Amino acid sequence: MARYTAGLVRALGESEAVDLVLCARSPLASAYDDLPGERCIWPGRREILWEQWDLPQLVKRKRIDVLHAPSNRGLPAFGGCPTVLTRHDAIERLFPLDFPGSPRSRFRMYYSDEISVRRASRIATVSETSRRDILSVWSLREERVVVAGEGIPDRFFENISDRAVSNVQNKYGLRAPFLLYLGGLDPRKDGTILVEAYAGWRRRDVGCVIAGSTRGHLCHLRETIAKQGLEDSVLILGQVDDEDVPALYRAAACFVYPSRYEGFGLQAVEAMALGVPLIVSDGGALPEVAGDAALIFSAGDQHGLRDCLDRMFADGALRETLVERGKIRAERFRWHRVVPRYISLYRDLLSGGASGPPARCG
Repeated sequence: MARYTAGLVRALGESEAVDLVLCARSPLASAYDDLPGERCIWPGRREILWEQWDLPQLVKRKRIDVLHAPSNRGLPAFGGCPTVLTRHDAIERLFPLDFPGSPRSRFRMYYSDEISVRRASRIATVSETSRRDILSVWSLREERVVVAGEGIPDRFFENISDRAVSNVQNKYGLRAPFLLYLGGLDPRKDGTILVEAYAGWRRRDVGCVIAGSTRGHLCHLRETIAKQGLEDSVLILGQVDDEDVPALYRAAACFVYPSRYEGFGLQAVEAMALGVPLIVSDGGALPEVAGDAALIFSAGDQHGLRDCLDRMFADGALRETLVERGKIRAERFRWHRVVPRYISLYRDLLSGGASGPPARCG
């Protein structure tokens, strides 16, 4: 969500269609230093007071035209202007075991969800799959939820030098060729299916690399690796430095996305943009995002995934076709192609779609 927010803000600023006011309860991370927009940051207040009292006061004082909360929740009950909520998906409701927390934190999440979803003038989401889920979970009228989309930064479309790839391989101890999965290890992500399929595939000349946040879900995966005797073949990197991510993709022979359900599938788009052949499950929005640029298997089916691996590494022409299709498909997810839908949404809320001077967007 942080990457989505930064990408959207940067694209809005480059469009010059809106004047931006960035509101936050805590100082922005250094990654946001170069983002456009006026900063309005006042820490110290309890979150609920900041959200429900301070934020509406700021909207009034700054004469904000549209208030946009980009991270699933965070809108006040009475915003004082038209409001947009980006609800990325309904996965927290569909897969609650992936989101453990104290009773207090869960109450806070549900309370904020209800205010944000019920009071938003419009709800923007990132895929048709997520739109259907949101409409169903909250029983909303169809016209309230629109697919505005998600983009990826231009750096994923840039050429990655052989030296950069070599440096990343040396840094993390990688030996080519290898399969790559990059993402969380929540139970829904189904990393164990990848390990089990890889074990049955028996191609030990091709390694398997799993990277990304472990978030406390590492034990079961390590048990599966040990049970299959794959300690020397499956490498768990954990969190990798953000600047290394593009070269890590480029170093991979194939990207595998085994998740049982995704509301979008950001890593699939990043892999396509960088020319990495793609295998995805049919979980949620992954087929919608990947289209004809990936081999697709049934979520949870290790035999289906193994068959995809066989096809991918036995057919060089197929690999080349998937790479070319992926590069073409990824182009539609550049932020400059996505952001006009958000600008249109803001203008529709203000003036029924008529063009005019830049709006102030918070």
